[in-house]
Amino acid sequence: MIKKGVATPITFLLFFALISCEREAKNIILPEFRPKLVITSFISPSDTVLSVSVSINNRIYGDLGQAEDPGNLKAYISDGNREYELEKVAEGFKLSSDEMQVLPGQRYNLSVTGDKGLQAEAFCTVPVKREFSPEADTSKKVYYDAYQGSMNLLVTRVFLTDFPAEDNYYRFGCKMILYDPEYYFNPYITRISGTASDFADDKGKDGERFMANSYVIPYPKYIDSAFLVFYYQSTDKAYYDYHMSLMKYSGGDNPFTEPSPLFSNISGGLGIFASYTLDSLVIRLR
Repeated sequence: MIKKGVATPITFLLFFALISCEREAKNIILPEFRPKLVITSFISPSDTVLSVSVSINNRIYGDLGQAEDPGNLKAYISDGNREYELEKVAEGFKLSSDEMQVLPGQRYNLSVTGDKGLQAEAFCTVPVKREFSPEADTSKKVYYDAYQGSMNLLVTRVFLTDFPAEDNYYRFGCKMILYDPEYYFNPYITRISGTASDFADDKGKDGERFMANSYVIPYPKYIDSAFLVFYYQSTDKAYYDYHMSLMKYSGGDNPFTEPSPLFSNISGGLGIFASYTLDSLVIRLR
């Protein structure tokens, strides 16, 4: 019988075993840190300003608080006929659409260079603007909740027709515009989340009509003064791959989970340079 408060030989053995597992690491040579430019830019014919965010990658070992200085940077973009220098701003660079217009079907090359030897470049081709024939239908649905009772919901389904014989990639978004005198802000504008993913490709539905997404909202009191604005982007593959990797991203904190790194198409650096075209469908609710 072991008396309370009395250390046993097994206790001492476990204690010294744990102590013996501790070692002081000496003479460890850390890998050399290689600074790289990190670029983020999405361009579209619908934008009035082309923006390029530029930063530098962070250390993952050594002095993590030590910030790297990328030096003086310059950024250029070319449409194949002319090269434009972008204006330096606090978060990176910008170029007005008055100076260079982004055109559907056009390839653009982006490069960023610095006086400390850092440089990175990438290219993207803006998707050709296609007719996807958007359509929508709405229906009223009664939902019963044990606490709130019956609730009237409005379900809106939006359909697109995929353009045939080419790879297409999409992103969807939606907002509601409600003219309601009972709201302080009029009109009241809010983002509406879809019941499915905001991203899609045309795998398995090339050239077919498909449901892009559906949206469920409480039935508005002033239904005749309510609108849904459905946005659909036709994106390049890099845009789609980057955002899909962003949703699946894992830094590997769980050692039993395979890390899922972010997609990058920047040569000599990290990040994303991609493009899209934008269109919308305004739906008046009834």
